[in-house]
Amino acid sequence: MFKALGGPDAPAATEIPINEGRASLRLQRPPSTPAKAPAIFHIHAGGGVSGTAAMCDGLNWRRALDHGAVVASLEYRLAPETNFPGPLEDAYAGLVWIAAQAESLDIDPARIVLLGESAGGGLAATLALLARDHGGPAIAAQVLAYPMLDYLTGGPDDPREHGHGGAYFWPAGSNHFGWNAQRGETAIGPDQLGYFSALHAQSYANLPPTFIAVGGLDLLFDEALDFARRLTHAGNPVDLQVYASAFHNFDVVRPAAVTQRFLADLSAALDRGLAARGVA
Repeated sequence: MFKALGGPDAPAATEIPINEGRASLRLQRPPSTPAKAPAIFHIHAGGGVSGTAAMCDGLNWRRALDHGAVVASLEYRLAPETNFPGPLEDAYAGLVWIAAQAESLDIDPARIVLLGESAGGGLAATLALLARDHGGPAIAAQVLAYPMLDYLTGGPDDPREHGHGGAYFWPAGSNHFGWNAQRGETAIGPDQLGYFSALHAQSYANLPPTFIAVGGLDLLFDEALDFARRLTHAGNPVDLQVYASAFHNFDVVRPAAVTQRFLADLSAALDRGLAARGVA
């Protein structure tokens, strides 16, 4: 499905092992990319239990061309075979690798933008928190499409009434299953919970400018609003876009007018982030 969204086949990506071979990055750089180009660090969707970086090669090649950027897409370990914090460790290793290789990649390490969809958006949000707290590489912006941010959503302890949210494509049971698979059997302490589920972080201060896109019929609508509110209250620039009558992953319906608005907004958010300089 994602491969089809990218249009014509992309040139073969360069695969780089990271985190001692546990994960990898798929690198794409169009021939006309300028020196000291910005970089997009992409994390794919799949509920934390499915999907591959390769399925987004077409989409990421188009992004590289459109934005004059190097794109590195993370092939991270999936649940239930790998539980938290494995995927986050893979993401952090990838971010550190990109920043460390800035000279050889000919990129500007101050212009690295995180991009993620669904579970990948949630992982991007926790990566920004981890990088902030551990003095990691600078992140210029995070661009989150219908991100999974709250492990309680869809489960027995869900504090929200979702109305029609989740009636289409990504229901409560699927969301609960994905989070349970990622958590595994080991309890996660309060000091680590925000790195597992970004809506449970202890602080939202000093995070990069954030773009959040979510559909009005998405199960994840309420948590996206809550996340935007907390980021804003902590003093971070936030651009929240809600798409009326759109369900989770609605952009698979490419001809729809709402999808075209979303794609234009996402592209503009990437342009803004790639022109910025990172928050150390």
